[in-house]
Amino acid sequence: FAEDAETAAALLDTLMARAGEGPVFIDVPDANPAGVELARARGLAPVFETWRMYRGPALDLPTGRIWGATSLELG
Repeated sequence: FAEDAETAAALLDTLMARAGEGPVFIDVPDANPAGVELARARGLAPVFETWRMYRGPALDLPTGRIWGATSLELG
């Protein structure tokens, strides 16, 4: 979660640096196109997709501030 693209980029860059040569996976919601572009700009590419489903009305989420899912289990 980040307020803007600059903060999100700094967080992702720090996490990727810590991963070293290891694999990096991030689940970026399609609802944040800037997040998708940030991941692609860092050389990341889609390997699988997930779908978020709701029973009843969808939640009103601040999608512009969600740059990656915390976990697939928790969203």
